[in-house]
Amino acid sequence: MLIIWSTVCCLGFYFTHNNQNRRIEKNFWQEFNQSWMEAKSRANFDRKGTIITFEKKRKQINFVAVGTDKLCQRTIKLPHGWSMPNDDQFSMRYDGYMSPASCVLFGNEGSKYNITVQLGWGEYHVQETATGHVIK
Repeated sequence: MLIIWSTVCCLGFYFTHNNQNRRIEKNFWQEFNQSWMEAKSRANFDRKGTIITFEKKRKQINFVAVGTDKLCQRTIKLPHGWSMPNDDQFSMRYDGYMSPASCVLFGNEGSKYNITVQLGWGEYHVQETATGHVIK
């Protein structure tokens, strides 16, 4: 009886933890996408560029508007347990144009996310390489 109870408790903990990780991942990508769309809007309507920096040491991503009188910045912290192999930077010009670029984020449980910027107008894609799942 004790073995059955222990198994049920362990499975419950595992599934709860797994669901929490998925929710945290989903929230992170929603915030990333919102920041990206704000940068595109700033380029399209205000004619202001944005520098997007990936900081390995601080485990964060910064969206900083350039060419504005006031500093317009948004910082997104990576979820606990996530990392990136190195610092990186993307530049979105005042007209929304971006050069092709890519960077990698490592998530929990061996997940690897490739962020790829297409040539041209500020579009990006995220693919989880462990499963091949396309996030955006």
